[in-house]
Amino acid sequence: MRRFVLGSAFATFAVSMVAPGLPAHADGNAEVQALLQADRDFAAATAERGGEGWADWFAADGVMFPNSGRVDGQDAIRKRMLPAFSGDIRLRWDPVTAVVAESGDLGYTLGRWEQVRVTEGAADTSLATGSYVSIWKKVKGQGWRVAVDIGNSDS
Repeated sequence: MRRFVLGSAFATFAVSMVAPGLPAHADGNAEVQALLQADRDFAAATAERGGEGWADWFAADGVMFPNSGRVDGQDAIRKRMLPAFSGDIRLRWDPVTAVVAESGDLGYTLGRWEQVRVTEGAADTSLATGSYVSIWKKVKGQGWRVAVDIGNSDS
């Protein structure tokens, strides 16, 4: 039931974001391009700095929905994600599309993710794959920051 409610809420949000003349993906719109780049920078920071890189891209009041429960606030997100990125486990993702509200201060990205085990001298082992949506907001002095992150696995 929770997934249905959350999915319905997201669908309502997504429909409200698409405005006439606003592309639903990167078709040259500068704000859409900037949001896609922010998501790519988020992925690069996470690849480089693990849980710290992940948490740094969230707004102070950001929320994430891992497989179980809900994590509120950048500090709680950091605490939750530091162990998740320890050792040889990595999370990789790439946005597929982005939408930005006409106001230019709210948007979302959709994409695919993969969790891998990195083994030196051998090919990475895929542990899980899935899809995600990140809802972004502009934060004064910081630019785009993740307000809500939701992912689900393919299996």
